[in-house]
Amino acid sequence: DAELVGEVLALTGLSGGEATAHCTLRAALTGHFELTRLHGGFITGLADISDNAALKDLAGDKAQVNALVA
Repeated sequence: DAELVGEVLALTGLSGGEATAHCTLRAALTGHFELTRLHGGFITGLADISDNAALKDLAGDKAQVNALVA
């Protein structure tokens, strides 16, 4: 979704023209990554930096994380 990518870039102060390993950041976000779907790594990463015991418990159960993001 080009509009969502534009919004993300604007919020981060990036132009989208920044180079990645294979293309520009805008092209990578538009064509190679999914911005609208929750990823298990996000949950575990958020649990790592949060002070939320329930989230940490959830992140520790890979089956629950996988079910949540499926």
